[in-house]
Amino acid sequence: MNVIGVVAEFNPFHNGHKYQVEMIKKLYNPDILIALISNNFVQRAELSILNEEDKVNIALSMGYDIVIEIPPQISIQNAEVYCENSVRILDKIGCNIQVFGAETEDINILDDLIDKLKDEDIKKYTSLGHSYNKACFMVLEKYGLSKYYTSNNILALEYIRAKKKYNLDLSQKIIKRVASGYNDETISNNISSATNIRNLIKNGKNYENLVPYKSSKLTYILEKEDMIFDLFKYIFLRGDIDSIYDLSDELKNYISNRIRKAKNYEEFLEISKNRNISINRIKRIMLNVILNIKDVSVKEIEYIKVLGINKKGAKYIKNLDFCYVNYKHIKEDVKYEEFLNYLKVKKTLRNSIYREDL
Repeated sequence: MNVIGVVAEFNPFHNGHKYQVEMIKKLYNPDILIALISNNFVQRAELSILNEEDKVNIALSMGYDIVIEIPPQISIQNAEVYCENSVRILDKIGCNIQVFGAETEDINILDDLIDKLKDEDIKKYTSLGHSYNKACFMVLEKYGLSKYYTSNNILALEYIRAKKKYNLDLSQKIIKRVASGYNDETISNNISSATNIRNLIKNGKNYENLVPYKSSKLTYILEKEDMIFDLFKYIFLRGDIDSIYDLSDELKNYISNRIRKAKNYEEFLEISKNRNISINRIKRIMLNVILNIKDVSVKEIEYIKVLGINKKGAKYIKNLDFCYVNYKHIKEDVKYEEFLNYLKVKKTLRNSIYREDL
């Protein structure tokens, strides 16, 4: 039985994602196709421009049988945490194949990169003040391989590394990205990067031919970012920040000296970044504080939350002994209609940020 899993953000779901589903069905003939998706917060520690409910409905309409949540304590972290835990969830849900996009189609090249990226070599550069990603780039540069250290290849490397780390019985397949890279602004055959689509939305430009659904579902959430900053500032200055993930005492002092000076989200990021601390890390710390994510939160997967299914997916899920939906065990005799009732997700803080009256 081919149970294929795809880790995705769908920020937003676009024609490239549709192409990937079509290629998976053509090449691998899945019996069950599972999407493991970020919720309303994505890996860059930003609000998604497509909300969770719409992501689920679109994914099901485009050919997925089951949609599962990447828990927020995982979905907003760095590539290592994000990929490692996502692969473990795919394994727990019974996937025997993981498919992901990358700029490099040859998985042997990526295996070679992993062999070259030794911890001791990376630490030589991080000890000099370089970020982890910059350090990896510099290590590969010595071997003439830095051209392969691209955005989607980075995620692919972490997926492969996670499989090896946990010795998982999971076959990994690559579908080469077509037309646009992650940050590419070019458009080819109506396929463009998610980054470019978000920029088009932000700037009020036309993007409707780049997504395979009604584009009114997409909104740019710039006005919500200052709400995030205000909430972060309130919690941080109140002092409710003990044991927050990736927030050391040194970073607390660093942020404390800047948070009072900033008037808004963008200004805070601008005055907080430096050679050692990237903007993305600052954004992750902000959400870790708001969502009260502690060190222990990212170490173990306590449950798997199913967000949406079709009838074929429901039949598959019912036969799993360990899957939880909203913390409720799935019973063997559950009817499809009753099962759907389990899938109603309670509104949480992260959902409420989308409310107009927040």
